[in-house]
Amino acid sequence: LLDVLPSKRRHEDDSDLSGESSGDDQDELDLPTHKRHKKMEKQAYHQWKSSVLSSNKQTKPDPTKPRKQAQLNFKKKPSEIALEVSSVAN
Repeated sequence: LLDVLPSKRRHEDDSDLSGESSGDDQDELDLPTHKRHKKMEKQAYHQWKSSVLSSNKQTKPDPTKPRKQAQLNFKKKPSEIALEVSSVAN
């Protein structure tokens, strides 16, 4: 199997000490595809979350002023009710 996939073969060369500094890069390359995708999605989520939190801090409403909810008016005028009753009767 190692002959077919030489990239999976571990290097037993002790003379290369520079490989220790790039160990994180090598670890990311050795991760299975689904784990790499999951890690990228997690990083994207944390970036999105931090941007949302920072924008919320910037545009926070004044806490001393309570928000006033708009009133909905569902009451019908008496003239509209009379028109509906007469149109149903016909």
